This record gives sequence, C-alpha cells and structure tokens, in this order.
Amino acid sequence: MKDCCSHIFSTESATLSHDLKHSINRLWVSTCLLLCLTAPLFLQAQHLGNNNKRLDSLHKARSASSVLRVSTIVYNVTGGGTYCTGGSGMPVGLDGSEAGGSYQLQLNGVDIGAPIAGTGSALSFGNQTAAGTYTVVGTVAGVSATMAGNVAIAINDVTPGVIATNQTICSGGDPAAFTIATAATGSGTLSYQWQSSTNDCSTGFTDISGATSATYDVPGGLATTTYYRRIATSTLNGVPCTATSNCVTVTINNISAGSINSDQTICNGGDPNVFTSTDATGLGTISYQWQSSTTNCTTGFADISGATSATYDVPAALAATTYYRRIATSTLNGVPCSATSNCVTVTVNAVTAGTIGSDQTICNGGDPAAFTITTAATGSGSITYQWQSSTTDCTNGFANISGATGATYDIPGGLATTTYYRRIATSTLNGVPCSATSNCVTVTINNATAGTIGSDQTICSGSDPSAFTSVVATGSGTISYQWQSSTTNC
Repeated sequence: MKDCCSHIFSTESATLSHDLKHSINRLWVSTCLLLCLTAPLFLQAQHLGNNNKRLDSLHKARSASSVLRVSTIVYNVTGGGTYCTGGSGMPVGLDGSEAGGSYQLQLNGVDIGAPIAGTGSALSFGNQTAAGTYTVVGTVAGVSATMAGNVAIAINDVTPGVIATNQTICSGGDPAAFTIATAATGSGTLSYQWQSSTNDCSTGFTDISGATSATYDVPGGLATTTYYRRIATSTLNGVPCTATSNCVTVTINNISAGSINSDQTICNGGDPNVFTSTDATGLGTISYQWQSSTTNCTTGFADISGATSATYDVPAALAATTYYRRIATSTLNGVPCSATSNCVTVTVNAVTAGTIGSDQTICNGGDPAAFTITTAATGSGSITYQWQSSTTDCTNGFANISGATGATYDIPGGLATTTYYRRIATSTLNGVPCSATSNCVTVTINNATAGTIGSDQTICSGSDPSAFTSVVATGSGTISYQWQSSTTNC
C-alpha cells in the first residue's frame, strides 16, 4: 500500500511515471486511491478509539498540509522534419492521449492555436508551416505536464538565380558560355543540373550529361535552335528542394545559299548569259554578294563591285575563263551568317588563227607554191580549218574554197587573176565553235602583153631590111625586151 500511494501522492510533482502508465490499468489506480485515502483514517481510529476530537483534528491537518494530484500520462511528440518553400508544411502530433484531457501545441515555448481534446488515442495537430521547435503540454483533471520530446520543422528555401543570356549564332557555331546574372541561393547545400530542349522554353527539357556546375559552356557545332535552363537544388537535412532558372535561347541563324545556273562556254570577248538562280533562304534578312575568280572554283575569289542582287549579268567582252559564285547572308538579331552557292564556270573558248605565208607573184596561168604555216593555230577545243579566197582585196569578197579544210593549202595551177587568200581556224569546245582569221596572203598575177611588130619584108640578098615598127608591150611590171631570130621557121 505504501508503494501504491507513493505513485499517487506527491507534494513535489503531479506527473505519473511513464512506467506506471504502461503497467497498471485505471481500476488498479482507483483501488490504490481508495486505500490511500481511507487507510490513514482506519489506523488512527484503531489507535485512538472513539476520540472524535482527535480524528477531526487529523482530517483538518491532512487537508491543510497535503494536496491530492492525479498525474497526467506523458506521451511522445511526433512529426516534424524539413519541407521545401511553398510546401504544405510538416505534421506534428502525439503518439497517444487521454480522453477528457486537452493538449496545447507550442512553438518555441509559445502556445499556437487552440488546445485540442484527448481521444484516448494518437492526436494530430495537422501540418505546421512555421520553422522552429514544437512541444506539447497536456492537461488532465487540471493537472498539466509537458509531453516527452519535441520536434523541429525546417524550411528549405531555394531560389534558382538568373542565367544569361539569349544568343544568336550561325549554324555550327560555338555559343558564348552562359553567365550568372544572379546567383542561386538555398538553405542547404546547393547543386546544379543544366537542361536543354529543342522544342521551346516550356517543354521537352532533358538533363545535359555532366553539366552540373553553376555555369555551362555549350560545345561548338550547335546546328539547331536550343533552349537552356538550370535546376538549382538545395539539400537540407537530407531533403532536396529544387528551383528552375529562367530559360535562355540560343537561336541558330540558319541559311541556305540557294543555287545559281549554269556553266557556259563563250568565245573570246563574248557576252555570257545572265545567271539564273534559286533564292537563298534564312531566318534573317537576306543579302547577296557575287564573287569571281580566274583561278578555279576553290581559290582566288574576290567580290565583284556592285554585284549585290540575287542574279548577275557578266559584262560582255570576257576574255578569260572565269569562275563565279554567290555569297548569301542572313542577318538576324544583328548577327550575319553566310552561305556560299555552287560555282558556275564561264569557259572562254580562246582561239588564235596562226599565220600563213607568204605573198607570191606568178605569171598568168602559173601554179603558186603551196602555202606554208608560219605559226600554228591554237584553241581551247578541237581545231578545224576553212580556206577562203577573194579577187577583190584582203578585206572584202571572201568566199570558202570548196574542200580546202586542211591546215595548209596548195592552189591549183592555171591561176590567171591576182587572188587573195586567208584561213579560218575554228575551235569547238562544249559544242561552241569559235573562229579566228589568219593573215591575208596575196598571189599576184604578173600579166604581160607582147605588143606587135610589123611587118614582113622581102629583100635582095645582102640588102638591109627596114627597121621593125611595133606596138609597145604592156605588163604588170617593168617591161624589158629581147629580140630573137630563127633561120628555120616561126
């Protein structure tokens, strides 16, 4: 009975031990309480008999010196933890309660909210959002006790910071490394993960392998407009909380050069056809610059002054094979990106006529010597020949000599008229014939008329014939004479 009462009465504490809570039931407590209250009276009555005056004094003394306290059972505070900013908080509760009791939640020793009634089972104070230390005070039958333990709630606050900045680059270019306009912050340890998307700034993002630093430098060779963002993670008490930065766009200024048409072959000094083209396309404003080279389709190109349209007409009198291309430029957000078209070749079919030799003078009806080649004809293509003649002069009246298509020419005998000759050399390249005319060679006919002498005479032997009279000879050249005689006949 003494041990039983020592658990019930106390002038120092109103708390029932936690062991007693789990080892006795309420009936046992009620029995002990009854015995403790009546036993002293029974014992006093046994020793003092019917001395009511002394018994009354005993009751008064007990009432004045002792206070009966019923202990409140101590339960464990549960819940607490760490949550991310913007979350719904963390739960706080008790693992048990006494029916008829009330329980007050405290934050850092200060009551919050109204107390809740005990149910005889576990209690929940709901989710709490304020950071700090939570305790619970239970009150049963007017006796209060602080529940066992406490729980803490921490808020893991993280801001993503700001990354910079939007860029425009040419296809295949190397974006500048992203910078940090505003640093990320967090209640815990910060870590990072960069993500990219080729859709837009809202969808399609995936982690970039290995990109876990505060900054990120996109590798060179980017060919598609891509969107980037950085996930900042603050880890506090083992709880990770994330925040997503702004989105940065790397815009690819794509451009296709279009095409120009087409290869041509012209004669030396000719006028090429106007180049036709397929327009360039690009995200920005398109401009053009034509270039030419006399080397090849790879090197030696230089801008053609003033040639800035989609098409180009090469001026006439082109004398050398020339290579052309068009540079198309797309300018977007102040960034120019260029692409080069195919190369078009204007081939000049150059031909030189060569030299034939040389002037001749023959007698009427004579046979000129065959013409020789002083300098051979040359050409970019296959060389063919056509001889021509004129009886007018070296400028006019020429006509082809039938069948005279060799490099040399031998005039048939019997020429009776001064005649002029030249050779047309033709170079045929890519189906384009180009011709050049040689020098002119003159075959001069030295015409001569003998004139007449007169007349026949008959004389006596040993006599002196009369002097011959004559009509003067004529000729193309200087006239000279030689008389001849025969004793035979004419």
